[in-house]
Amino acid sequence: MWTITGFIWSIVAALNVGLMFFLLNGSNGALGLVMGPILLMNILLSTMLALNYFKLHTIDYLRLKDNSLSIHIGLFFRRKKVDLSEIEQGRVSASKLILILKSEKEIDINLSLLTIKDYERLHSTMLHFCPIQRHY
Repeated sequence: MWTITGFIWSIVAALNVGLMFFLLNGSNGALGLVMGPILLMNILLSTMLALNYFKLHTIDYLRLKDNSLSIHIGLFFRRKKVDLSEIEQGRVSASKLILILKSEKEIDINLSLLTIKDYERLHSTMLHFCPIQRHY
């Protein structure tokens, strides 16, 4: 799934490269001068998104280490790290596990991104540190 999305962004980048060559080689005057930088930025962003989606399947969404939990947030953000002793309680609602910290902050974990094995490991770890309630 992610590879298909990466392929689509690659096509968008390639189409923008073609459009940029067309604009720069033609006699478009001011349009070429304005559109050139916009297309260049679009090419760079499309390429970055394509590369991100190609490698997304290799990134661990959730990591449990010793007494900490880290969650992959996204391309431009650092992993969210949580000390398990800071978790006051957890709530399962639909396909999310909502962790409520002692500081009253909430952290969402998308359960649909976990394998069954990873979910069971997370669930058993959470039971040692906090109560988990189910809300439907």
